[in-house]
Amino acid sequence: MNQSPLSTPPPTFTQLVGGQTPELLVMKSRLLRTHSIRGVWISSILTDSAINRKRIVLWEVMCKMFAVEIKNVLKRFSSGDRMNVLFNDLNFTVQEGELVVVQGKNGAGKSTLLNMIAAMTPPNKGTVSVFGQDLLSLTRRPEWRMETIGYITDDCCLIPYLTAKQNLLMGVPSDDPAYERVEKQAVALLLELGLNEQVINENLEGLDVKDQMLATIGRIFMTEPKLILADEPTKALGGCEGIEILERLLSFSRRKGTTVIMVSNENHFIDQADRTFRMDNGRVIPLEPRERAL
Repeated sequence: MNQSPLSTPPPTFTQLVGGQTPELLVMKSRLLRTHSIRGVWISSILTDSAINRKRIVLWEVMCKMFAVEIKNVLKRFSSGDRMNVLFNDLNFTVQEGELVVVQGKNGAGKSTLLNMIAAMTPPNKGTVSVFGQDLLSLTRRPEWRMETIGYITDDCCLIPYLTAKQNLLMGVPSDDPAYERVEKQAVALLLELGLNEQVINENLEGLDVKDQMLATIGRIFMTEPKLILADEPTKALGGCEGIEILERLLSFSRRKGTTVIMVSNENHFIDQADRTFRMDNGRVIPLEPRERAL
């Protein structure tokens, strides 16, 4: 009896893609750094490097779960007696493990896009799914957000009445045998990020925006969320020091295969992105490399 193609083991990555050109090696590395490969595999194997490049792209698209999938979204808000439509039939997807940068002018809807992905504001119509979870069906949104998302924004997304250290220790009971070790790790991490002892033990709501962002990054390093959202982080973390801290965050995400969606017009981050988009007139428009800095 002939065996069904779908019942046979999928080809290995090496079998799927032959050749070792620098471009292919870079693309292989990008694929292999992601932490999950799922679904349909490509049965046809060709050895021509130009075709292989297309096969890698197809493999990524077909085999990896969407980290974010926005379908046919309408988002509107009222301003006095007027109803403004921000998004109409918005569609947007991000693959697991990608670094995606979204550009755009003030008021284009960049922050609203991130807030929808973080389940902080719902669409009026359509669906927003994160790792396959329809956000409208969530019953415990704050808990889901703390477990799944690291959100870097001007509006603190940690618990404001807890200290920076307590936010990092959330989920570790004080009577846990590992508590003392984890506490030392949290303090060392916050000190390394540039917070002093007084700031570490002060409630988040009493800290300035920069220190709140640093505490959020510390929480990300501690909890390793699957998705990082960064809303123009260089506004509060400017200068060489800020770039260095955000570089550490991106290095962390690459190492862990974490998905990152960053709102930024900074060429430094745009150049590192797997894909770049521009928000304009309620649409998320993919940009070619030559268009990114325009």
